[in-house]
Amino acid sequence: MKKIVIDSDIIVEHLTVKKYPSILRKLLSKYFCYTTVFNAIELFSKCKTDLDRQSMAKAMSCIKLLGMNPKPSISFGKTYAKGQKKNIKETYTFIATLCIEAKLTLATLRPTKYSWIKNLQILKDDSF
Repeated sequence: MKKIVIDSDIIVEHLTVKKYPSILRKLLSKYFCYTTVFNAIELFSKCKTDLDRQSMAKAMSCIKLLGMNPKPSISFGKTYAKGQKKNIKETYTFIATLCIEAKLTLATLRPTKYSWIKNLQILKDDSF
């Protein structure tokens, strides 16, 4: 089964939009799905209540968490420097670089926020 990384916006869509199946469910049926530690931090930082945190944890329970080790630090540094020059949010830089280093495609509803990163493979939304 092919592996992909799920961006935060797809998890938020799963929790907030009342359509079935959600994009997350569709992707889970086709791919082995990861999200990054940076997505998890971003998502849990938006939770305001314990119920929000429980719902988020439940939504993420079927997704593996992709972490970071020291090896890609050089790549992270280079991409981060480019992002700073363009005023790009750090989270996007870290998510994209982790996908590139892991050689995984990113599934996102907003590919334009990553368009400045040349080596990032993004799953086209017609694949959802």
